[in-house]
Amino acid sequence: MTTSKPGTASALALLMAGAVLSSCMAHGPVRDIGIDTHPNFVSHNKAFYDRLLSGRAWILAGVYHPKYRNIVRGFVFRKDGSRIGCLAYKKRNGDPLWLAQRGVKWEVTERARAVGAVVRNSYDDSPKPRHLVLFYSPSTGELADEVVGRDKSGKRYWIRSNSGLIQDSWPRALADACPGLELPPGMAINEKQTSLRMDELRRQDPDAPIRNFPGSDLTAPGRTGLGASRGAPTTTREEALAFMQSQLGYVVTSPRGDGYVMVPDGERNEVWRLADDDSVAKVGRMRDEGDWIFIEIPDQAVFRYPVGYPVPVLPTGRRHPAFELTDRLVEAGEPVVLPWMPAEWRDFTFRADGTVRARRAAGGRDRIAPWRWTKGRLLVQVADNREAPDWQEAYRQLGMERPKLWTPAEGQRIGPQASAASATSGTSKCVGDHEGVAT
Repeated sequence: MTTSKPGTASALALLMAGAVLSSCMAHGPVRDIGIDTHPNFVSHNKAFYDRLLSGRAWILAGVYHPKYRNIVRGFVFRKDGSRIGCLAYKKRNGDPLWLAQRGVKWEVTERARAVGAVVRNSYDDSPKPRHLVLFYSPSTGELADEVVGRDKSGKRYWIRSNSGLIQDSWPRALADACPGLELPPGMAINEKQTSLRMDELRRQDPDAPIRNFPGSDLTAPGRTGLGASRGAPTTTREEALAFMQSQLGYVVTSPRGDGYVMVPDGERNEVWRLADDDSVAKVGRMRDEGDWIFIEIPDQAVFRYPVGYPVPVLPTGRRHPAFELTDRLVEAGEPVVLPWMPAEWRDFTFRADGTVRARRAAGGRDRIAPWRWTKGRLLVQVADNREAPDWQEAYRQLGMERPKLWTPAEGQRIGPQASAASATSGTSKCVGDHEGVAT
């Protein structure tokens, strides 16, 4: 389908669209790399991690903690919501000891404040859940988690804690180290993976990691982990601009799953916040102040995005029905009567450059005029267009079949009812009300 881009949106306007969708960003100078200033947005949403983890194994080793560095451990996320594992501990003589772990329940939940989807692990022997903040790399099949530490001044920062592979099989090394674990039906033992050293195990079966898992393309620039980058910027202005350009007219979601649409409307910097039925609930405006991009939406806190850090929205791949309507008109390339327009105009032919060819009812010279969506309404700028209907009424008046509404598919929610659960991870006290170790 043709993707129409009415008007010429400035580079600044496109980048500012990203600001809308960070939730609850704290204030502070851009050079402050603490976690309060730059949220560590995870790579994918709840629905993706539900599918990726369920019934699969995560084979990992510690990155930060010297006690677990390069020592293989593993977890299996069973489809029934239980988690089993084979964990390495240290004996007094320094030799590793592997112990089987049971009695853990897992689920993917959403952290409303700035991170997104996290995995909550609940232990039979502990009333306090522990959380994993995960990052998946489609090209390598790498799955890593990050935790929060503190420096001597008490400032918090992100640390890459564990890194490993997501795969369908269980290593022979762990099967031998923790015999008796009840693997999910159909999970094979990987006979190639015999080492309990992570570097060796990786080389033993380079095809074991699950790469390019379906839906893994629905991510945004910079969502690779601030622990991995040690607090440095994770993307560039150019990458952010290219992403924003690609999402014009599409539904994107904030970390807590709220739906938004970035509107290609030149210098107006308009963005829509969606209700559950895809209607436009609120309309925001964007502005730029140096290294920060801000968005103001009525009755909401001012959101801001520090340019160069993780882009705070995720794509859904779903065209908003308003833009799908004009896509159809552009693709058809045929004159169409717009019943709401003044009788002076006979019909209009929509063009991909954001203009229409308008024919007069009384004959005479055609007029070329711009068209655009604003506040959920289609505006054709040839005459008084104050009665332009919203997109739902436009479908009805044109006699066109409405597309299926964008809904919270496969667990991804939008709207104010979205989960506001907090999440933490690591051995230090983190954002939220919990503390604990990542595993």
